[in-house]
Amino acid sequence: MLSISAANADWNGSVGYLHVSDDFDVGAIYASVGHRFELGEGFSFNPELRAGFGVGDDTETVDGVDVDVELDHFFGLTARFEYQTQSPLYLFVTPSYTRFKLSTAAFIEEDPSVIPLETTSGPISNGVRVSGSESTWEFGIGVGAGYMFTERFGAEVGYENIDGADVFTGAIRVRF
Repeated sequence: MLSISAANADWNGSVGYLHVSDDFDVGAIYASVGHRFELGEGFSFNPELRAGFGVGDDTETVDGVDVDVELDHFFGLTARFEYQTQSPLYLFVTPSYTRFKLSTAAFIEEDPSVIPLETTSGPISNGVRVSGSESTWEFGIGVGAGYMFTERFGAEVGYENIDGADVFTGAIRVRF
């Protein structure tokens, strides 16, 4: 019978890099913190909060217009279920609920015969710059593996599918 043992619970955290691949490719640096509960038989449950900010952007062409896409920031909650093998290797599956904020910007060229536009930041010749942002909450599911080099320090890699987007992660994990 599996039972949660508070005596075997411990805090943990990670710092890592996350790469989102969808119609665009963006990256982020993130940190997480969680509390691990031993369930017995090598299994544990680790609810976790994670947050990060974008470090790269991408440019995609949509109907002949170059659109810059940037991940501003994200935060979310995961419910990691881990299995500790007989070695320092562990495996995990993690459903998640995450809020992403993305920004987009594009310069749309207009007919060269049109008089240049005047904006608050000065004239824009032969076109207009448009931008926008969107925040959205999305469910995801992920899997991964980690290796504990010592009782406190390890590294892990993972894959998540969040609303059809492929998310790859790599992180350093610390137990304290």
